[in-house]
Amino acid sequence: MSRKSSVVIVIFIAFSVSLLVLSNAVFDSTERGVEKVFRSGFTGDFMIRPVSDRPCSLLGDETPIVGELTRMESLVPFDGISGLLRERAEVEHFAPQFSGMAFAENPAAGTRIPVVLFAVEAERYLSVMDGITLLSGGAFADGERAALVNAQMAETLALAPGDTIQFVIADGPTFRIRAAPVSGVFSYPMENETLTRICLVDVETFSSLMELNAAVSSGAEETYSGGEQGPAEEDFNLDDLFFESSDIVAGADSGSDADAADELAAMIALAQTAGRSTAEFSAAGISSWHFLTGRLKEGVSDRSFIRRLNQSFAERGWPVEAVNWRYAGGISSLYLYWLRVIFNIGILVVLGAGFIVVNNTLIINVMSRTKEIGTMRATGASGNYVSVLFMTETFLLTLTAGIAGAFLGWLGTLLLNAADVSFSNQILVQLFGGHTLEAFVSGKNLLQAFFLVVVLGVIAWIYPVRIALSTSPTVAMQGEE
Repeated sequence: MSRKSSVVIVIFIAFSVSLLVLSNAVFDSTERGVEKVFRSGFTGDFMIRPVSDRPCSLLGDETPIVGELTRMESLVPFDGISGLLRERAEVEHFAPQFSGMAFAENPAAGTRIPVVLFAVEAERYLSVMDGITLLSGGAFADGERAALVNAQMAETLALAPGDTIQFVIADGPTFRIRAAPVSGVFSYPMENETLTRICLVDVETFSSLMELNAAVSSGAEETYSGGEQGPAEEDFNLDDLFFESSDIVAGADSGSDADAADELAAMIALAQTAGRSTAEFSAAGISSWHFLTGRLKEGVSDRSFIRRLNQSFAERGWPVEAVNWRYAGGISSLYLYWLRVIFNIGILVVLGAGFIVVNNTLIINVMSRTKEIGTMRATGASGNYVSVLFMTETFLLTLTAGIAGAFLGWLGTLLLNAADVSFSNQILVQLFGGHTLEAFVSGKNLLQAFFLVVVLGVIAWIYPVRIALSTSPTVAMQGEE
């Protein structure tokens, strides 16, 4: 092959491989940073969710809708799922939670922002999310009405431990407002637009705000009034207490003073219980949650664990599924994956266009060597020999270009890291997983690049060899096509 043709092929393939190695090195580093933050403070190593036709993550239903509040499905059977996780030696900690959207405001400051509410048992939740750091205050105890806010939310709403935070949701034409004291302020390992919207609240406040009365166990409901279910808050109307009332006149036939006193006592008891949520009567605890997040022990493969866990769910016929951190985070974590896919598709398009150039260069090279091919065939060289000859030349070129491209890509990552590229824009910080752009070349990255080079060499070798073998030895020796 002529030197000029060889240089063109090597330069093109080396450039494409170096671009692929460099881009994947950036995405690998970025994804590792986001994964570390999400696993330690947001999603855990795995999440268990109800099987649903709607896209669902820890942030709730991600279907774009306008109108009434979406009702989340619950984990069923929760007790069975919890028991199964306790039997798994690979699980270090796990914690249940509710999720919902609301507005948070500081009544004293008058500032209001949209937030994602995670209703959790605080101490249990923080044992799973060990990347969360408490900056001030402390975690609220089970049964305590309180909220934990992140540092950026506390700054925006001017909140500190001991202050009151108020939550507001709109459900169709109605609004519901609940308040809770701030027990503490926490921070995540890295600033992220998704994480700064998260607020941790106690289950009772969340249940009252979202009207999740069905979330308590039937046994807990039966503890109220000897097994009779108390009146729901939304069904109670204070006017109903006196709708059919009449004045009690001494000496009248309407009943004795004792009967009147009993009736009044019943009315007062009803009024006192009407404002309470069903969760306040819970003695047996919550029997169903929206999600379960968990942390695995060191060295356990989350992929194989999730696969085995889903097999157990399928064998038992439970309508739940386990997913990894990426699907638990929803759109906020999947964007990196799809951005990487789109970028790699763009590189493959460039390679496809350049392949035409490489293929034409090889064809021209074969046509310029017709006399050489004819001489070899006339002296007894077989078709297989000619095929192997051209295949060897092509693979030597592509492998040389691949090695050069991998080296250039690795060198590019060193220069990129040495440049110390930093970001202040929050969108770029979220996109690249930190304030500084870092790149890391992995063995998997290099193997993928070399696999692409081998495939390119195989495809580029086929058509030129067909032309070489179809050439008649007599015609080839005469220098004719």
